[in-house]
Amino acid sequence: MGYRLDRLKKNKKIFNALLQDQLSAQQNTTNLGILIGNSKAKNTLIKVCNPYCGPCAQVHSQIEELIYNNPDWNAQIIFTATGEEQDSRTAPTAHLMAIAAQNNKKMTQQALDDWYNAPKKDYNVFAQKYPMNGELQQQKEKLKAMDTWCKEARITHTPTFFVALTFPESERTRETMLYKLPHNYSIEDLIYVR
Repeated sequence: MGYRLDRLKKNKKIFNALLQDQLSAQQNTTNLGILIGNSKAKNTLIKVCNPYCGPCAQVHSQIEELIYNNPDWNAQIIFTATGEEQDSRTAPTAHLMAIAAQNNKKMTQQALDDWYNAPKKDYNVFAQKYPMNGELQQQKEKLKAMDTWCKEARITHTPTFFVALTFPESERTRETMLYKLPHNYSIEDLIYVR
């Protein structure tokens, strides 16, 4: 039974049908969050997360494995931080965003690994390892844009995953739709289905 179910899950037509049956969103994710992996990949996994979320940290290595072993996939991390100072999610999110803004992929990946793989999420320890000056303040508008996007996308829990599919409407325009990852699919399954 398990083998047959596995074969069905790896069938691209079945995956696409299930995916397009999921809640979709047309919200534009351009310039939101952090993009990791091949910027020219044809498939994007969008992970909406809280930087303190345990399940978000647990899937971090699975996402890395997907994107670094398959150039057809990249990942975009969108955070649920509000940008407000009293929101405990704001400081680590702004810090990760500021690191990514330096356009050093290796350092961004290392910072994400250091944050997500830490047994205890201690922002002060993280901030000492990656010192910043005014770069954190430059992230305010980006955090507010992510917060607005999360509200419009009706994010109720983290992690929430979307798969971005681009449909060519004509030679000049392309429309990207976001579909929630079907609940019976895991990140590991994505290597086989797109």
